[in-house]
Amino acid sequence: MTTNQQPRPSQGEPPQHLLVTVVVLTVVVVLLVCTATVYVLYQHPSLTAPVGVGVGLLAVLVPLAIAACRHR
Repeated sequence: MTTNQQPRPSQGEPPQHLLVTVVVLTVVVVLLVCTATVYVLYQHPSLTAPVGVGVGLLAVLVPLAIAACRHR
């Protein structure tokens, strides 16, 4: 009796297709956010300062959150 065993990825690394999926989804989300931001600023120029502050905060907080998650 033979069994087909799938090779298991090492415990420390995610499977390659999962990594590619995460990268593709991240790029799509970034493109959508950028497109929406440009559209909103084109329609409402008075929001330029608040959107700029929000983007600046995201630019600081997102890498910190990623670093905190990886540190665990």
